[in-house]
Amino acid sequence: MSERARPRQADVSLACSLAVLMAGSFAAWASGPEDAIQSARAPQALLLDVARAGGRIVGVGEWGHVVLSDDDGKTWR
Repeated sequence: MSERARPRQADVSLACSLAVLMAGSFAAWASGPEDAIQSARAPQALLLDVARAGGRIVGVGEWGHVVLSDDDGKTWR
C-alpha cells in the first residue's frame, strides 16, 4: 500500500472522536420521550401552520412552539 493510501493518524483520531460524539448524541436522543416545557410566550407566538389530527387541532409556531386544541380551537394548551 502506498504512503498516500494509508490513513494518517490524525485522520483516524478525528474519525474516532466524531464517532464517539455522535454515539453520545444518539444515546441522548434515543433515551425516550420527555415532557414538553410549557412556555409563557406560546400565546403571543406567531403560528406558522395549523392542521387537524383526528379530532385534535395542532398548531406549530415560531421558536418551536406546539399548541393543541381538543375543542375545535375554543381553548389551546
